[in-house]
Formats: sequence, C-alpha cells, structure tokens
Amino acid sequence: MIFTVSPFFCQTDSQSTEECACDPPLPLILATVGSKSIQQSDLGAETIRSIRNLRQEVVDARKKELDLLINSRLLELETSRLGLTTKQLLDREVYAKAKEPSAAEVRDFYEKNAAQLGGTLESVREQIFAHLRQQNQHHAAQALSDQLRMTHDVRKMVEWAPPPLSAADRQRVLATVAGKPIRSSDVEDSLKALIHSVQKSLYEVRKNDVDLKINDMLLDAEAKKQGLTRDEVLDREVTRKLPKISTDDAAAFYAENKARINGSFEDVKQSILDYLVEQNKNKAMTAFVERLRSAVTIKYAFGPPLPPEK
Repeated sequence: MIFTVSPFFCQTDSQSTEECACDPPLPLILATVGSKSIQQSDLGAETIRSIRNLRQEVVDARKKELDLLINSRLLELETSRLGLTTKQLLDREVYAKAKEPSAAEVRDFYEKNAAQLGGTLESVREQIFAHLRQQNQHHAAQALSDQLRMTHDVRKMVEWAPPPLSAADRQRVLATVAGKPIRSSDVEDSLKALIHSVQKSLYEVRKNDVDLKINDMLLDAEAKKQGLTRDEVLDREVTRKLPKISTDDAAAFYAENKARINGSFEDVKQSILDYLVEQNKNKAMTAFVERLRSAVTIKYAFGPPLPPEK
C-alpha cells in the first residue's frame, strides 16, 4: 500500500547501540521533502517494534555464539583424537543416541498443545514427530558438549561475548579450549553475515516507513493545492483513470496461468477479476506517487549498509 492514513544523532528507543553493535546512530532528521523534514521521532510504533526485534536477534546471537565456537573447537579436538570426521562423530554420538519419538509421546504432545496447534492429530502428526525428534537430538548434542567439556580444558572468562568497542577489544580473550584462545574477533567474524543481514533489514524497515510518510506529505500538499480532500484527490487521479477489466481479460489471464491455478475458469473468475483490478489500481497509484515525487526535491540522510569487510 502506498499511502498510510540537522546533524544531531540519537537513538529512538531504549535499547542502546552497544547491546547489539549492529545499528550505528542515525541523524535526527532522516529525510527532507523540499523544506519539510521527517525525523526519527516520526517513525511509527510498528517500525520501532521491528527495529527492537531486529536488534534483539543480534543480542541473542551474541549470547550463543561463544558457546557455539567452544563446541566447534571441542568437536575439532575430538574428531582429531578419534580419527573421525565431524559427520561421523555426530552420527555416532548425537543422531544414533537420540531416540525416535513414540506414538504415545506424539499423542501426549498434541493433547497438551491442541489449542495452539489447530487441526486434528493426523494433520499435524508429522510436524510434531519432527519437532520431538529435533528436541531429542538437541538433548543428545548437549550431552556430548557436556561430556567434551569435562574431557578437555575449557575456561570461559565471560558468560557471553560483549561487542568490542575498539580494535584492542577485538583481541580480548573470551575463552580458551585446551589452552587455545577464542577472541572477541572470532565471535565478530562469525556474526559478520548475520549483522549485515540485520543492518539491511533495519534500513529497509526505516526506509519503507519514511517513504510512506513522504507520500502522505505529498498527497496532503496536492489535496490542499486542488482544494479537495485526500480521498477526492485519489478518486480523481487514480480511481477514475483505471481501465475497465473485462471477462475477456480474466479469461486471458486464466489461460496464461492455468498450470498454476486450481479450479475451472468459472470457479476462479471473480477472484481473477478482483486481482486484476487491484493490480491496475496499484500501478496507477505508483504512477501518481512518482509524479508527485518528481516535482519536489527529496533527500535521504541515511542509506543502505556497506557490505562487511572480508
């Protein structure tokens, strides 16, 4: 949907940049439309929630990554000692030892969670079985990790990896496995792809919100210029200009996409007609918006993240 009814830097919510080290501070003013501006404080509540959730993904990953790296080092030591590949070791110690869920366990899980699962037992049996199997494999993997931590010398200096705030911090030793250090830089390198993905999502979430607000601003200005309401402007500039969709248009669409459509033409005709009308409306709306945007100077004070350094 296209419309919704200075050099200072700050954060818009309570979660600090240091907690995730994934979201550098942004300018207070995110974009300008002519002489008007859109600020961080203008972002909607749903956008703020999305930002917090995205940051939390990195915070949660930081709390797990150090232990994952420790487990990886332990697996390397154990496979070297036994002369096995990692796959062979996991097959023997995890997958072979994780028992298969019984029919009674599947039924018991369904009865306890039926309200959340929905459907009959038969319709969700395979999903429940896969979930319980994964749980059993996780327990077996945890048992292997506990065993290896008793066999090899593991020392943790921190419970989870804090984000480094300087180049010196990257060299900080967070744990040792058999005397070999795991540094902050090891954690950062492991999280590099995730952090970049989160940064891209943060940019897109903010950009979408800012674009909607720009469109609203331009529509309000156009309505004032024409002496009309917003709805009247949209009716004049979009709705009245929509081409008529005929049964022949729907039939042509059906013929072109028949392989991907379930049901006869008569069964789906109205759905196709509705779809084509909506498609044309979106195209007309986009064209109208682009015309309004081309008449003003729009500047963004933020951009997509740079790719991570290799």
